[in-house]
Amino acid sequence: MFHVRLTGIASAVVLVLVMSSTSVFAQHLDRHETRRIVRRLEERSDVMQDRIDDWIDQRRDERRRMAEDLNRHLDHFESAVINLRSAVLSHDEPWDVRDEARAVLDAAVELHHALDRADYLPREIWRDWDGLRIQANLLARLWRLEPIP
Repeated sequence: MFHVRLTGIASAVVLVLVMSSTSVFAQHLDRHETRRIVRRLEERSDVMQDRIDDWIDQRRDERRRMAEDLNRHLDHFESAVINLRSAVLSHDEPWDVRDEARAVLDAAVELHHALDRADYLPREIWRDWDGLRIQANLLARLWRLEPIP
């Protein structure tokens, strides 16, 4: 009887250890995956900023207002990505940064609206947006948030 009780307790302890280790492993994966996505968002955002700047420089006088609007929204998006990166690095619990992930997605939606308002954007900028949107949607899926349409 003592052997059966000990085996039951040992089984329970092993089960608890396995469950806690998979939880820690899942948190590590979330943090690692978030860092990877944040890095890609930063890269895509930089490429998009360069393309927008080049497009604006072609006709600066005509595109001044659009440039201000696009740059304001792109800066807001980049700031949200930087805040997420900082939060991921400084928090022990990955789910503590869910609000920062949501802020990135909200800023991406606003950036998309700004791009829609701009006239005659080149295809390259829209391709950059599609790549950025894909990465943002990976972030949404990881954090179980609403994706960008």
